[in-house]
Formats: sequence, structure tokens, C-alpha cells
Amino acid sequence: MDENAPPYRPLTATPEDQPDPARVGVVRMAPGVPFEHFSAVCGASGGFGFGSDFMQAKPGTWYCYEHREEGQQHWKAGTLPAPTVVG
Repeated sequence: MDENAPPYRPLTATPEDQPDPARVGVVRMAPGVPFEHFSAVCGASGGFGFGSDFMQAKPGTWYCYEHREEGQQHWKAGTLPAPTVVG
């Protein structure tokens, strides 16, 4: 890691396992920071990804445990919302 790079900062002060409207659908993909993906419904940490392909740098859309079934329905119907990718 570059010693001159700014320190990692979380997107918000809300714990990752808690919903946060400011993080709904956000995916953070940037070198030197953790890969973060938040639920497209509530903004909690998303552990269930649909449509991601890291070989092609496609972040996909992510859902938390509570909303994973909604993600499956969107995946099957081809109606996944686009993620908001931040660096």
C-alpha cells in the first residue's frame, strides 16, 4: 500500500450491519481500500451479489440477508438495479 495514500475512511458512521439510506446500492471498488458492497434495498452490508464479474470489472448488485430473495427475483427477471460505484 502506498504510504502517501490517504487513510481508508468508511462511507458513513453507521455500522455496516445496520441499514443506512446513504449507502443503498453503493459498491466501493478502488485499489488499496476494502471491497465494500451494500444492499440495494436498505444499505446494510450486502453478502449476496448478483451479476458481478470481477474478471470484467462488473461490481454487480448486492443484497443483505434480509433482502436476498428480492435480489433473486430481480436476477431471474433481468431487472437488477444498477449499483452506484464509488472509488
